[in-house]
Amino acid sequence: MDYRVQIFRRSEFHLFSDLARTMLEDRKAIFMDGLKWDALHANHMGWERDEYDDITKHDAFYVALEDKKTGLHLASGRLLPTNRPHMIADHFNDLTGGVRYSGPRTWELTRLCIAPLGKLRSAGISPREAGKFIDTLALAGHEFASVSGIDNYVGIMDRLVYHYYQKNHYNVEKFGAPHPDFVMAAWNVAEMPVAALATRIENADQVLHNVRQFFSGHDNEYMSRPIAPALYERNEIKQFELRRLNSNGAGNRASSKDGAFRQQDFQSPDGGAYHVSPAF
Repeated sequence: MDYRVQIFRRSEFHLFSDLARTMLEDRKAIFMDGLKWDALHANHMGWERDEYDDITKHDAFYVALEDKKTGLHLASGRLLPTNRPHMIADHFNDLTGGVRYSGPRTWELTRLCIAPLGKLRSAGISPREAGKFIDTLALAGHEFASVSGIDNYVGIMDRLVYHYYQKNHYNVEKFGAPHPDFVMAAWNVAEMPVAALATRIENADQVLHNVRQFFSGHDNEYMSRPIAPALYERNEIKQFELRRLNSNGAGNRASSKDGAFRQQDFQSPDGGAYHVSPAF
């Protein structure tokens, strides 16, 4: 199967119109038609969307697998930083069991979706091949985290995906109260089985290249300030930032209080440190 990783933001849907459209269609087919998640809604076009896909409120990141031949969606997930409005905090805080997390180094993964099996079969993709899509998204997510300085992911996923993670030693940990429809889980980026993932993916080098290409070509808020030391440990990112600062005459931006991680980003209002689980 010939596919590629694409990373884009909500504001870039128009640049990936077929991929974005079929991603939203597949989300409806999986979460609404298949899993019967009654709280979700679709528009008249048959697209499943929620407030976190709303460009006027958020500019979420999407990691997606695209069929090279047709440009259609095969699998995807949505990423949001937890120091901004996000699903678990806004809608499921009462189910977290007291677990607290926040800060630019912890991001939320939701709407993890693989295209319906019928669609995949018609494209000549076997269930075994489709299973590798989860690994590919995970490898892309790890590289995304490595470049942008993310330490932890928290996520909402269906039980089948969670069990796949467990079976393949992703080191994810459930947290919060049990829910009949999904699992809330957290995992540390450094503990992801990157070497094993790379051996299971035929085009691992290309996956990593595509993720890095996204960052090299985007001058957005996550590139225009040092959101983590990891950005500046990668020389190509450092040079990109220095060129941007010099061209904008903003040479002191990198040392501003908004441009560095602060201890208070990881503390609760009562002074206690935020945490997700003992593994974090």
